[in-house]
Amino acid sequence: MPDIYSIHRNIDLWGPEDVNLFVPERHITKRHLAAYLAFGVGSRNCVGMRFALMELKMCLAHLLHTYNVLAGDKLRQAPTYVHKKLQEYQLKDEYNPDRWFRLDAQVAMEKLRQKVLSKYVNCDPDDLVILDNVSTAINSILKSLKLCYIIMLHT
Repeated sequence: MPDIYSIHRNIDLWGPEDVNLFVPERHITKRHLAAYLAFGVGSRNCVGMRFALMELKMCLAHLLHTYNVLAGDKLRQAPTYVHKKLQEYQLKDEYNPDRWFRLDAQVAMEKLRQKVLSKYVNCDPDDLVILDNVSTAINSILKSLKLCYIIMLHT
């Protein structure tokens, strides 16, 4: 059996940076297929690889079925009045720091963001969920999925 730990931390394959850091640029160069052995290689690779790929396909299908995906030409930057309103309320909160640190003020700010942005997206404010970055968005969507796994045995 190959020493997978050493292969995944080989400086000749993965560059001089710390191998424990996520550096996306190191994946630009082409490498041998066996340089990363997450599921093993060959005829005796991990049986979980097919399961993981099927699980990924099910999550993607569920996301596409549940949510509306807008085409790129329909999306544009939010109007300036949305940004101005949010800045106004942020300035009010900065002038009143006691309110800023209270949880109810943060909840009120989030409700306000939903109310202002829901007019822009033409939806009910309660249906609008605002997530600050893509990773958080995908993680929270995947956590909310109620997937049922069916394992079929071939006889």
